[in-house]
Amino acid sequence: MDDFPLYILFIFIIGGILYSWVMWFVRRKVHGSKKLSNKKIIEYIHFLKSKLSAQPTAVNEIFHLPEKFKYEVLSADYSSESLQKISNYIGFYLGLLRSVKVSCIEEQTDDAWVSSSNGIVNSDVSQKHFSGFYKTVGFDHGEILLLKKSKYKFDNVIAVLAHECVHNYLYFHKVHKSDETENELLTDIAATYLGLGHLLYSGYKPVTWLDNFWSNLSGSGYTKHSIRIGYVDIGTIKRAIIISAKYRKWNHKEVIAGFSSWWDKVIFFLMFLFYR
Repeated sequence: MDDFPLYILFIFIIGGILYSWVMWFVRRKVHGSKKLSNKKIIEYIHFLKSKLSAQPTAVNEIFHLPEKFKYEVLSADYSSESLQKISNYIGFYLGLLRSVKVSCIEEQTDDAWVSSSNGIVNSDVSQKHFSGFYKTVGFDHGEILLLKKSKYKFDNVIAVLAHECVHNYLYFHKVHKSDETENELLTDIAATYLGLGHLLYSGYKPVTWLDNFWSNLSGSGYTKHSIRIGYVDIGTIKRAIIISAKYRKWNHKEVIAGFSSWWDKVIFFLMFLFYR
């Protein structure tokens, strides 16, 4: 009987180890689903090349967003009007003559509209899993809804906007995959191939924060939370930018100059050397 507490402790330890292993495996599978191989990235690019013109954008250079747009969005507290201007600017770069309407709502009111990328309304889908939607009304009218989550910063919102703008572009050019998940992955790679990779790379970095301070006999600390944005991880975006630069014949110096962080500039410089 004296050994009974030891058995209980042993069971708890083994159970904890098994639980940690299972949760690690589950998370590994989820994260792995967003990591595409170079072969898969090239497969998507070849698919896009077969459907689009040799010069798929109005400007045959990688996209750069002027700083003035950021200041305007922040000063206007992410108003639909300020984000509409960025959407129009992206549309002109992509070569779309007709603009797509943009609306932005705060997280607490995000039960206003639910729509999948194919334009079908899904009222039974929880919007907490989504950050943006693209909806078509007729052939030549598209609408984008952005959900401004409380922890999102400018780069996160713009990455979502860029993704939805590419949905509009692909719809206009009648390029899509029949499987919805496959179509979302294609859209992220298409955004990079079309020159919007910098926006996705900056905005798809996980959003993390600490809250719920705790304290007990073993110590104290905060609970760490993390939100992942996008259908592919930033490692995939990195390689997709490099591969797209090769296919689109972008100037490597301009690609590197598009990153604000010196660390990112160094990483991409080394990657260009490796993929040469």
